[in-house]
Amino acid sequence: MLIVVDPTANKKPRRGFREPALATPPKWFCPAGNKLNGLGHGNDRFIAVGDAGAILVSTNGVNWTAGNSGQSALNGVANASGLFVAVGELGTILTSPDGTNWTQRTSGTTNSLLAVTYGGGEFVAVGGCDRCDTTNRGTILTSPDGVTWTPRTAGTGWILSATFTMLFMRMACG
Repeated sequence: MLIVVDPTANKKPRRGFREPALATPPKWFCPAGNKLNGLGHGNDRFIAVGDAGAILVSTNGVNWTAGNSGQSALNGVANASGLFVAVGELGTILTSPDGTNWTQRTSGTTNSLLAVTYGGGEFVAVGGCDRCDTTNRGTILTSPDGVTWTPRTAGTGWILSATFTMLFMRMACG
């Protein structure tokens, strides 16, 4: 993932016309060697997470401050009720009120967590396990507060992402 902020993004290209060159090139930030895997927003800031525990924080989507969680790859981040939750490899779950100071939480799994979302009054983290039996590789964890996590039965393969809408939750399985 590469974060790009285009100053002309509010201008919709017209059919049949070529977009002119930008007077101001887009600004982007990606720390050398770290692929970014997830992006979240809340508490008036953006949080990007990625490989090697990379965490980037921005209040405007243009200027980014790099940090590191000290963890392996982080894959997803969500925000609800003033709390950011980031998930990653080896069952990593981190929480932060500000996107800068992170606390490691106990997930109860060593499976990879690929995504996290919030809805219906709870966080849902999803992922999977290569070493598990072929019928139950999916991982689902839920938490009302981002701190205490409960495993749920997936009964399926890897779960790649989860998204809440007002009426239901969708999961993409792989």
